[in-house]
Amino acid sequence: MKQHNPIHAETLPEAYGSREAAAAAGVERPARSVAVGAAPVGNGTGGGLGRLSHPSSKVEAMEHRNSTNTESLERTCGWAEAANADILTVLRGQVEEGASRAQLGRVAETLRRMEAQMSAMKCDLAGRLQRTGGAAGAGEVLRDQLGVTNREAKHLSNVSRHLEEMPNTRDKMEAGEITLTNATALAAVAKECGARQVDQNMGLLAEAAVANPDDFRKTSRRFANQHSRDR
Repeated sequence: MKQHNPIHAETLPEAYGSREAAAAAGVERPARSVAVGAAPVGNGTGGGLGRLSHPSSKVEAMEHRNSTNTESLERTCGWAEAANADILTVLRGQVEEGASRAQLGRVAETLRRMEAQMSAMKCDLAGRLQRTGGAAGAGEVLRDQLGVTNREAKHLSNVSRHLEEMPNTRDKMEAGEITLTNATALAAVAKECGARQVDQNMGLLAEAAVANPDDFRKTSRRFANQHSRDR
């Protein structure tokens, strides 16, 4: 495993603000202009598809691109894992013995937002897998690589399908405002009332962003009872 130096809360934003600073922290930061899995045009050392001249065949070019994409993805994933470890280390430093209830609650709020963002990514991944490999292929990857049960894999795929028709809900999940549990409740209501009616009700989405799951389940059921007959 690649070793990286821990950083402190006050230096965390700066530590990953540039490739040079990231390298100083012991991680490789991907360029913002290069999407995950995208082949860079050139890396300044003669590599990259931009420097390929007259490949002997399309197969050779494709193999080069696949190799470049894999290397880029590995660097990106390695950077993400290292950055996540540093972030959690910083947060752990705030929950030591003697921390007040307010301080612990603030950390819990941050973890909730992070978990919501991770859940949004999982749903997006499940949706993409569903479209490229079907239900069976998606389930296999989600079980083996993501480490979820069959039931959880189906749940992620189901929520993902609803989120495709609920852009406001999806955006709020990605922003860390709506958790997977509350998004699930919204998806259930959308099944009864229609995705558009649920997703465009900003009051309902605002409640989903602040209510705990037990309270929001009751709120969502009231909404469904009031609006299901309006379809």
